[in-house]
Amino acid sequence: MQGGIWSEMICQHPETTSEVQPFKRGECNGFNGPLFNVPQVRQHIMVTGTYLLDLREDGHAEIDPASSIELIK
Repeated sequence: MQGGIWSEMICQHPETTSEVQPFKRGECNGFNGPLFNVPQVRQHIMVTGTYLLDLREDGHAEIDPASSIELIK
């Protein structure tokens, strides 16, 4: 990934796959946070959340979890 910041909108749908990493299984149980409309390609958005460097995945920058997403245009 180059030229952007990864944003994770966590717990947006029920876990329905066995491909979820074992340490992440069940992490959304009881979640009552915001549900987002997924942005479309070429939409400009403003994402608010926790900014971090994900060292487990090559140290890329991300916002995880996103706490709000606002459509700009």
